[in-house]
Parts: sequence; structure tokens; C-alpha cells
Amino acid sequence: MPFAPDFGLMLRDTLGLPEDGTMSFADFPVSNIALVGDNKFSCSVNIPFDSVEYALSMDFSAAILGQMLGYADERTAQIVLSWTERGCQPETLEIDPPIHIAVVCKLGSPEANDNEIYIPLVVKEIGSTKDFDPVEYAERENE
Repeated sequence: MPFAPDFGLMLRDTLGLPEDGTMSFADFPVSNIALVGDNKFSCSVNIPFDSVEYALSMDFSAAILGQMLGYADERTAQIVLSWTERGCQPETLEIDPPIHIAVVCKLGSPEANDNEIYIPLVVKEIGSTKDFDPVEYAERENE
């Protein structure tokens, strides 16, 4: 099965978002978590944009993962904690139901693996889907 085109590359190459350019999602579903480096986690989703389905990778720190668990139901939080205590094995944890969070992120740097070149989004801040106000965040960024 072919890979979906990368959302980060599309943001940079088609829409002209600069590296470190900021964007937000009012309701981002985290349905999987993978340990991808030292204190670095990632999740991925497919996201439709302009009639094309893109693969979106979002990277975050252990601190953000801890905050994320505050938005998970108790059962899901325990499953994720148990996974981290087992050394994040298996490599990727599927989460059902997903953890829904508001996310402010920036465009990361290009990365490559054996199959593709992609640009992950890097989480700067998360919050409740109920309380997130992108205008308020933009105003704080511009102060």
C-alpha cells in the first residue's frame, strides 16, 4: 500500500509555511503513540486537506505526554503509563478511544527513514478542546 503524501511537506512546499511556522488544531485525536528518540514521542493521523488525504506526524516530549494524560480517561491514562513503565514496548501503542486535545505546533525540520522524507509538526502547547482559543494563543505569541 502506498504512503499518503506528507502533510508537513505540503505545508512547506505548497502553502509556504516556514520552518518554525506555527499552526493549531482545535481538536486533534491522539490514537497512537510511538517512542522515536530520547524523550521524544510521536503520533500520526491521516488528515484530509483540499481533497487529498495526508499523513501527519506530530512529535512531542515526555512532558507533553504527561500533560496529555490529563485529558485522557482514567483507563487510557493507566494503559499509557503502563506502556511507558514497560520501556515503551511494543514500539507503538494504539489508543482507543483516542485522547482529544487542542494543539499548537510548529513545522519541524525534514526527517528521513528508509521509505520517505517527511516533516513532522512539533507540539509547543496542548490544552482542552473545550477551552482552546487560537486567537488568544496568537496574541500571546505576538507579545
